[in-house]
Amino acid sequence: MRSTASLTEENETTGILKLSVNWKEPGTIHVPWYSKRFGLTFFSTEVLRPRSQPFYLLRELVRGQMSRIIKREYDWERKGLLISDAVKSAIQSARRKMVRFLTKDPDDPDFDAVGVAVFEFILQTSHRLLDQFLEQSLYARKVQTEAYPIFVGGRSFQLKHFERFNETYPSYSDAFQVWNTCYTWRQLEPEPGVYRWDLLDRFIEASRKNSLDPVFGPIVQWDRESLPQWLLGSLEEPYTLRQHLFRYGDELIRRYAPIVGKWVVAGGLGSEMDYILVQKRVEWADTMARQIRQLNPDALLLVGIERPWGDALRFKSEIPPLELAETLLPRRVFSGFLVSFNYGLSPEATLPRDAFELNTLLDQWSSLGKPLYFSFSVPSAPTTYDPLWETAEGKSEPICTPHTQQENVHRTFLSLLTRKTIRGIFWNCFDDLASDTDQILAEDGADDLRDDTKSFSELNDDEETTRRPERNGHKEPADSGGIAISAADEPVTEGEPDIPSAKILEPEEVEIASLDDSHDHMSLSFPHSGLVNADGTPKSAFRKLAALRGAYLG
Repeated sequence: MRSTASLTEENETTGILKLSVNWKEPGTIHVPWYSKRFGLTFFSTEVLRPRSQPFYLLRELVRGQMSRIIKREYDWERKGLLISDAVKSAIQSARRKMVRFLTKDPDDPDFDAVGVAVFEFILQTSHRLLDQFLEQSLYARKVQTEAYPIFVGGRSFQLKHFERFNETYPSYSDAFQVWNTCYTWRQLEPEPGVYRWDLLDRFIEASRKNSLDPVFGPIVQWDRESLPQWLLGSLEEPYTLRQHLFRYGDELIRRYAPIVGKWVVAGGLGSEMDYILVQKRVEWADTMARQIRQLNPDALLLVGIERPWGDALRFKSEIPPLELAETLLPRRVFSGFLVSFNYGLSPEATLPRDAFELNTLLDQWSSLGKPLYFSFSVPSAPTTYDPLWETAEGKSEPICTPHTQQENVHRTFLSLLTRKTIRGIFWNCFDDLASDTDQILAEDGADDLRDDTKSFSELNDDEETTRRPERNGHKEPADSGGIAISAADEPVTEGEPDIPSAKILEPEEVEIASLDDSHDHMSLSFPHSGLVNADGTPKSAFRKLAALRGAYLG
């Protein structure tokens, strides 16, 4: 819901957050929560009805996460999930802790400390339940089909870094099968009728040289940063805009449709733009898709949808993402949706969501029945002028690190693999680009340019190819950037299949998050979410992604 917020400070430790909406419907509140393991993540309260009496935020966070555990436990068991006694015992313990906390007097001095400890315990319990779901679901898919009908791809603007990486580290290049160039209309037609086809020709050459299938598009991305500069003055003239779009699209499609089999036709269809209605943009995308289909009947034609979890409501969005997808369902010319979420901390990004809740959101999109192709990225480091950048005694730690990136990559990637409707996965920010940082800093008038990609040490400095030891006739990745692929905890009896499982959560102490003011603000910049550094060296998250792909997709 669109809402307005105000904060009233009651005393040094207590305040009242007031949210106002235009209608009295129940809803959830998404709250940022920081932990060293997962970085900054947004969790949801239980469904709340508007009222004048304040809710206690910690209580509602605890109720919300516990409610989701109970619902998923029932749903997954009904579908055949075998939950271990240890996890069932943890769920029961979490329930008892929740009940004791909900009946605790809020005026007790230790109310907040107890609430934080209970919430952290419930979070760990939810992740333990999720891990069992992922392991068993992936094993079921493995035995049901010889090979997943799914590909893994990358997306990048900078070919030079992509080329350098593949030349220097060819052992990691097999992590991807396809590659999507994200060149915009502004880049490809800098002046009316002047086309930069050399950019696309070089992209095709580089992709095929590295045994990657090229993916073109989006042909048009509906935002002012992607449309040609010379066209912005004509946005209030839909007829003129349509003429330019079809002229450009016709040239692009006639040249490349016969030789390129995968396309993203359009993106940003739901964003609000003056004088250009969503229905018109959908019709124009449909027309271009049919033109590609005529020249290449077997082409994969996708339409992009950004910020799918409802974060679009934070922007000028003309239509919510799920509603947009439903309006596109009858248009059979489209093969599926390219659903993009970027867990950056910029105003334009998708808010980082808890991996446990992510599975509920994936179920919502899978229920559409249309093939899905997900594009995602997870931050690895803040930008150079992030307020939490410096780490020193008495200062807070960075809100995202290579380690938190690995943790999020692991669960997100595996969660996507469990859905049969998901046919492709893209990493939508392949490299860390100094040029992007320079541009952002220049716009902000910053004088001190620093190379932030060198400010964090890799968790695993070994850049040699990960060797896959054979076990029971199966090749599996050994330790790769912190991931261990091994057999299930329970011993396998004679004649039973060897179940591969991803050891996601190592034993750890309950981590108590801080509610002080050291983590109470977010960076309004673009954290680096690439899989490789600016010099082309792979990050540890890339090793983890490559290991996961090798273990589950072969």
